[in-house]
Amino acid sequence: FYLRVIKDSRRGTTHVVAPGEDWLKLSFALDGGVHQVFADDKAFNYTGGRAEIYLHPPGMVKIEGVEDGCWGTSVSLYFSREYLKPHLQADIDKLPASIAGFLRDPPDELILETVPMTGAIMRAVTDVLATRYLGRLRHTYVRAKAIELLCEVVYHLTHEAELAMSDLRLSWRDKRQLDKAREIIR
Repeated sequence: FYLRVIKDSRRGTTHVVAPGEDWLKLSFALDGGVHQVFADDKAFNYTGGRAEIYLHPPGMVKIEGVEDGCWGTSVSLYFSREYLKPHLQADIDKLPASIAGFLRDPPDELILETVPMTGAIMRAVTDVLATRYLGRLRHTYVRAKAIELLCEVVYHLTHEAELAMSDLRLSWRDKRQLDKAREIIR
């Protein structure tokens, strides 16, 4: 797989990604916002707070850019079919039809799914962005966090109905952080 980290909020350009990508992309934006247009007719905006899963098939041009000149901070993972298939084969029938189809055959249409950016996902993204390790240790650490992010996303995709019915539960740490934020706002 491939990992891309954007920590430069001033990378304010619009660029075209050449057709032919055949890797499923998982994108985790903490802030900022990106506008994407697929094949000149399907537009999509994403901002922090959601994990985006998409793939545009060969022959479909994607244009992405930002209006305010701020890309924000994000981590994106790209996974090939060959990498994902052995790990997801057991749960293939629980996955959204578009992703299950990608695992079986090369896609011929846009794949676009989303899951909430949970506390566990945010912590893993923040860990990737703020890692202090260097060299081979850094590579190993970031790779492990990437696999953690993949696991979290797959869990949410395969247990969507159960999670939608569950009550929100906050850990003591989350409650403490919310109390601190409330104090700062006041």
